[in-house]
Amino acid sequence: MDSITLLKKIDLFTGLPDDDFGLLTSRGFAREIAAKETVFHQGDRGSYIYVLLSGMVKAARTAFDGTETTVKIFHPGEMFGEVILFNSDIYPASAVAILDSHVFAIQRDSFSTMLARISAWSADLSGISGARCAQAASRRLSMACRARRSTARSLLPLA
Repeated sequence: MDSITLLKKIDLFTGLPDDDFGLLTSRGFAREIAAKETVFHQGDRGSYIYVLLSGMVKAARTAFDGTETTVKIFHPGEMFGEVILFNSDIYPASAVAILDSHVFAIQRDSFSTMLARISAWSADLSGISGARCAQAASRRLSMACRARRSTARSLLPLA
């Protein structure tokens, strides 16, 4: 199945008029990514957002001490790298293929133009981004609680 056919089956694009869908896909390209290949690095300037058509991709952040934290695992039909549409134009995490994967890359400026033109479609994307923000906040809270428990366990024998 070709990339365009796969894209049309993704929920995010189902309500998009054919003309707009054609414009959007004409400004993007399909890319095969081998397992363990990096799509983009944390700190890279972001020019593209990606739609995962097949395979699996991991987003991970690397701390200053070299510790890597997995932010999210993406599955077919999900978009990643879209943070560059809303915050800065820098990718805050690296994206690495876990399995051989097939993505469709869409230019940031083209995608932003589409968002401005189609308010209903923009609302769908905002909902996806809002859900990701809530997931990130939940992970941060969970990590903070684990760190506090670990600290308490370490200090308990000293009391």
